[in-house]
Amino acid sequence: MKYPIELESLYDSRFLNHEFVEEYIKNVEGGETLLSIYKKLSVKEKKIIKCRIHGELNHRNVLSAENQLCIIDWGQSKHNYLALELNNSSYNTKSAYLKFIKRAEIDCDKIYSYEEQLFLAKYIEMNRAIHNGIVRKRLTHQLSIWVQKEIQRLLKIGQALSKGVI
Repeated sequence: MKYPIELESLYDSRFLNHEFVEEYIKNVEGGETLLSIYKKLSVKEKKIIKCRIHGELNHRNVLSAENQLCIIDWGQSKHNYLALELNNSSYNTKSAYLKFIKRAEIDCDKIYSYEEQLFLAKYIEMNRAIHNGIVRKRLTHQLSIWVQKEIQRLLKIGQALSKGVI
């Protein structure tokens, strides 16, 4: 396959587990709680799914005829976390995720749940932005505001995870 499905360990992500990034997160309101949620997930030692994602999947990029569907316009596609694509939708994508897992013959015991994948993909993307901002010395005020908002969004997901709501 040109674009294989990968199961990535959180320890293999080049944007996670950097002390300088975690220190930055700790200093943002809610950051310590967010890190705690991440640490609880990371000890499970499961995997997160990476594959070719569309990047801008919406109804304008889907053609249908009879019982056939075709996704078009793959210009923005990239190899990334499946959950980023699923999280882009305003629809409940859990059933699509479960069908994907079944069709790809992925052992559910080896991967994070749908909800955990959504949390972790967004958490990794936030870490990527912070990491690159610090390393490239471009940690702007706009990035700081975005991180504050992202932490609040992730805390809502994380709190629902810990309560078993989602």
